Amino acid sequence: MWSNKYIGIPFLDKGRDINGIDCWGLARLIYKQEYSIDLPSFSSDYEPEDTDRMQDLIAQYREGWEPVDTPTEGCLVLFKVMGVDSHIGVAISNTHFIHSRDGMDSAIESLESFNWNKRIVGYYKYSENKSSILNVVPHPLRTERFVVPILPGTNLDELAKWIKTEYKIADEIESRVHILVNGIVIAQDKWSEFTLQETDKVEYRAVPGKGNTLRLILVLALVIAAPYIANFALGGSIGVGVGAAGGVLAGSPFLASLAVAGVTMVGTALINVISPVRPPSSGSAADPGSTERQLMVNGGNNRGNPYGAIPVILGKVRLTPPLGAFNNLTFEKDVESYLTMLLVWGYAPLIIDTATLQIGNVPIAEYEIPKLAIHDGRQSKVIAAGATKSPYDQNIDDIIAIYGKDYYTVNQNITLACAGIYDAPLTGDYVNQATLGTFGPFTTASSGPPQYNSKGELVPITHFTMSFHFPQGLRRIPTEEADAGKPAAAYVKYETQIKIGNGGWTLWENSEFGDGTPKKDAFTINKTYYNLNSTQEVQVRVRRKTGADPEWPRNIQNGNVKNNIFAQVTLLQTVFVRNTYPVEFPLNSDIALTAIKIKANDQLNGNIEGINAIVQTWGPSWNGTSWVDAAINNPAALFLYVLKHPANPQRIKEADVASKINLQQIQYWHQYCAFKGFEYNSVLASQRSILEVLRDICAAGRASPAMIDGKWTVVIDEPKTNIVQHFTPHNSWGFEAIKSLPKLPDALKVNYFDEAAEYQESELIIYNFGKHSGNAELFETISLPGVTKKSIAIDHARWHFAQAKLRPEVYKLNCDIEYLVCNRGDRVKVMHDVPMWGIGSGRVKTKVNTTTFVLDEPVFVETGKPYTIRFRTRTGASIERNLVTTWTVAGYISQVTLSESTSDVNEEDLFMFGEYHKESQDLIIISIETSSNKSALITMIDYGVTDTYNLFTGYSTLTASTIFESNMTLPSEYARNGFRDTDVPTITQIVSDDSAAKLVNPSTLEHRISVSYVNPQNLPKGVAFVQCSYYLSTPNLINATVISTDYNAGVVNITGVSTGETYKIKLRYVTTDNRLGSWTAESTHVVGSMRNYGNVEQLFLDVDSKFLIMKPIATVNPSMFKSFEYRIQKNTGSADFWEVTPSVANGIKVVKATGTGQIDLTEFSTPRLSEAGVTYRVACRTLDINGAYSSTSLLGNIVLKTIQTPD
Repeated sequence: MWSNKYIGIPFLDKGRDINGIDCWGLARLIYKQEYSIDLPSFSSDYEPEDTDRMQDLIAQYREGWEPVDTPTEGCLVLFKVMGVDSHIGVAISNTHFIHSRDGMDSAIESLESFNWNKRIVGYYKYSENKSSILNVVPHPLRTERFVVPILPGTNLDELAKWIKTEYKIADEIESRVHILVNGIVIAQDKWSEFTLQETDKVEYRAVPGKGNTLRLILVLALVIAAPYIANFALGGSIGVGVGAAGGVLAGSPFLASLAVAGVTMVGTALINVISPVRPPSSGSAADPGSTERQLMVNGGNNRGNPYGAIPVILGKVRLTPPLGAFNNLTFEKDVESYLTMLLVWGYAPLIIDTATLQIGNVPIAEYEIPKLAIHDGRQSKVIAAGATKSPYDQNIDDIIAIYGKDYYTVNQNITLACAGIYDAPLTGDYVNQATLGTFGPFTTASSGPPQYNSKGELVPITHFTMSFHFPQGLRRIPTEEADAGKPAAAYVKYETQIKIGNGGWTLWENSEFGDGTPKKDAFTINKTYYNLNSTQEVQVRVRRKTGADPEWPRNIQNGNVKNNIFAQVTLLQTVFVRNTYPVEFPLNSDIALTAIKIKANDQLNGNIEGINAIVQTWGPSWNGTSWVDAAINNPAALFLYVLKHPANPQRIKEADVASKINLQQIQYWHQYCAFKGFEYNSVLASQRSILEVLRDICAAGRASPAMIDGKWTVVIDEPKTNIVQHFTPHNSWGFEAIKSLPKLPDALKVNYFDEAAEYQESELIIYNFGKHSGNAELFETISLPGVTKKSIAIDHARWHFAQAKLRPEVYKLNCDIEYLVCNRGDRVKVMHDVPMWGIGSGRVKTKVNTTTFVLDEPVFVETGKPYTIRFRTRTGASIERNLVTTWTVAGYISQVTLSESTSDVNEEDLFMFGEYHKESQDLIIISIETSSNKSALITMIDYGVTDTYNLFTGYSTLTASTIFESNMTLPSEYARNGFRDTDVPTITQIVSDDSAAKLVNPSTLEHRISVSYVNPQNLPKGVAFVQCSYYLSTPNLINATVISTDYNAGVVNITGVSTGETYKIKLRYVTTDNRLGSWTAESTHVVGSMRNYGNVEQLFLDVDSKFLIMKPIATVNPSMFKSFEYRIQKNTGSADFWEVTPSVANGIKVVKATGTGQIDLTEFSTPRLSEAGVTYRVACRTLDINGAYSSTSLLGNIVLKTIQTPD
């Protein structure tokens, strides 16, 4: 099923591809791949947490969808989440849908499920022609953009008024508004006449005024809301829009499309400008009907990126650069086709490795490239026949010389039709046909609206060129008489007209194609109109006046001669040229460019692959003594590069570097990265915040960005010798530990761009310690931005595995102003009783001498164990010493003697005490959150170095047996609560039969387990309770219940039990101040059976001495009752004779069950009870359906009269 391939895609806010998606990203991906429908991205139109904005977008966009009553495959399902219409799924049938939500990968669920059925808002089917789409950019100095569906039939004038009200457009801005429909600017005086049609794409944009406002906009457009880290703000984003970046194409139509119009590049030379005519499958040059096609290049896979970003190269990459202007297709000598391209590599300076310059995967040296110029900010080269290289030319004249002026190309590729007859030339052997027939229709091209340069000046159109292509050549082949088969000249008459501004159409040319010679092969003719110099819109149109109808190609002088006519004409394009240059650099910036002119040949024909090369950042690099310009990809060098980059709106000027950047730390980090082989190689192709970029760069160098003392710096995850601070319960509070217990994956799938494979995306599988391809089941995927070496990718993956294993917990505590000496990344020591790090802490009370100190808090020691004490001195130094003695008697001590003297420890210094080298835990600070009361919340993780393992040096060689050491010290029982090991209850008996049962009311018995115990002598003072812990051990689900009773009660009763259940039971003592004793060993007890009835209460004879009647005590469950049983014996004793079998002479045994418990004595015949005055003894018990008797007999004596025996 098609939906299966979309299961399990990771969730990613605003994700739009297979690497990560949100709910709309999944819908968009499915529609693109399964239905070839491009839905809008919306990724820049909302924030993940802004559900109200999501609801607005959905409400606006669903106007273009058709609601349906029942779901069908492919329709969208809209859900209400937390009261907001903000979640989308795609129906895969009428019962199920696929979707993606935060916290889960994409999955299939039922529409009838409890979680979703009540949340369904509706089902919507895609309808292509429901509405026009309006893009609104209402202010020239903001980067706001709104996407709104509008109904067909809307008038532009009404639309403009609505937008002004809706988006509060100021009057002074209103005068500078442009509205474009399908990329064409509609003049304001035409708004009232223009009605929108279905599928129209409308752009409303307020454009800047005259002067240098555009440059101001380009800077302001970069300023975004500043994210915060700790107590400092990070400004801006990096990566400047191509159109909004200071005018890479300032004043050009392409800039108008990007910075003003906001429409995508559609219909340019990039895509299907020319569809070459396929040549015949057979034939040769000698065959007069065989035509050789003309070789042409249409433009490569170097794409324009409207409203995108000028690339920022960070490190070394192979880049297919975006276009900096429209491709220019030209034709020379009728049969030669050339494509001129302007490529934007990114912000300069860069190293563009010309040796790696390729078209697709083929070196460019293998092609015919008449001209190539590269401006990289370091050097500019011109490569042409006989040209002299200028290796250090810092201007872009060579770029301009190749690309030329600013072009605006209208790609038409329209065959000029005419239903008329073929006509003879104006002069020669043929004379004019009296009637030519019907002329063909006009084909029109427009230069678009007037254009301005960055100074606000109108730019004139100097000339335009129309290119006419003849794919069959231009000739006729007579089919009769003596000239049959002999190629002859052919002609096509045409007419062109021109219109400037609002003027009328005027004749430009009334002429013909054809020079009197037959042309067999395809060729192209250019027609140029010079000396226009018009700042207004220019329109030109052309039509064909003579046809090639095979029924009419006749020789006028001899009407019997027919010809096969080859005279197809295609208007390829019309190119308008303005008197300005296509390149203008952003403010304070330089851009690396390439201008290239490519000739079509057998290798390059049709749509060419992308031009690409390896490029690398050129900037300051630390050589050990100074910063010098060089090729860089060291993370430290790139960190500095980004902070100073001109695309950074809060860039640090060179004069401020020393005061705003911790250069000493960056230099150290540079050396660290060089030693470890860490590199960062990536391209910024979209706007991102500075902090995001710095985080990625730092991650590649095993560090993170920070600002300390007002300076940018980095925190490197490396071994640290200095202990900055010490925390104990004496100078902190609110300690907590958070330990997530995820199942670590068996392997990591690492996605990275492999430089050994020409920077293609690759995947590595790195197995966890002890795992391999034969036993790995759980896989997870990670990305390593900027990592391009396989060995480094493996190294990072191993590091991440080791961190997950040896840093599993996060710790937090609060402290007062003592946090001020700490920064993120600092190493600290923590002693605390909650995680059981160390045994005690306090301050030095008295300094006896340099080896002996009295502590203000006594600490407990055990016999035979060595101990360590750590001091924090007045200067903040950390001093660790071992104690000189091991103790023979356990107990509390207040005075310690060190094995090594220290003169630095003084009274009031903080101390931490514990078993040997376990007095504290080594931690690293990862964040400090300050509050208004001069305190802070400090978050920490484990340092990762113990006597057993070292995260920093051994992360790549850990084994499956390596386990995290918590460094816990379990205190002795006496130190913990004052109990001796022998201070435990002694369990004497556990019963659960009738004797343990309790009559809770006249009709109910309670089944119980009674645990009897005795107390030892000399229990500690304060013992108040005995706690009983019990749990059902079958099945093995431990869910212990603890109950308490007075310690002198001698018995604990457990209720809620049933016959046959098995329980684990243990006891311990608890004091009034909640000190706890040790548990007894667990006892196992199987619950016994309990009688359904109590014992018989009364036994008596009725008045007639005929019936023996008994009265039972309460029942637990009447349905369990079976009968009463009587045993009667002639006896005068007093003991219970239930177990004695009476002789025939002495008694009778009778079992009789009745509802009232009576027995008819007259029924007995063996032996007869007929001796009047004889005393009999009677024993009575109850019997349940399980065959269980009541525990004791009710005994009684009866004296019987003679009882008549029935016949």
